[in-house]
Amino acid sequence: MVSTGKAQVQGYLGNTEAAFEALNEAGRTSGGNSKVIGLRGYWCAKLGRKEEALAALQTLEAVARERFVPPYAMALIHAGLGQRDEALEMLERAYAARDVHIIFLSMDPKWNEFRGDARFMGLLERCGIAECSIP
Repeated sequence: MVSTGKAQVQGYLGNTEAAFEALNEAGRTSGGNSKVIGLRGYWCAKLGRKEEALAALQTLEAVARERFVPPYAMALIHAGLGQRDEALEMLERAYAARDVHIIFLSMDPKWNEFRGDARFMGLLERCGIAECSIP
């Protein structure tokens, strides 16, 4: 999904308005894709928009009662909110569910603050993912 990639790049560059514009575009065309909701929730949390982040998390939890939602999407929001234990719990669920998004753990800067956590490093090791951090 091009718009989520654009949103991530814009977010890392500090262009939050452009990031949210790309996420809004993705939201209009994605049919409720969990990646869009999770990424939006993450950026809302990082920008101090806690209510919006929690609403995104609640949306994913509600959808998960109806169909599969990659746990990685919920882990992202917990990470953005600074809820380390909850984020790691969801990453463990992602690992158990063989969530394809887990491959991003070693390279996505959103996880840099977790790299000193033995639980996170253990998860990377169990996944067979080489650890590297991106500034």
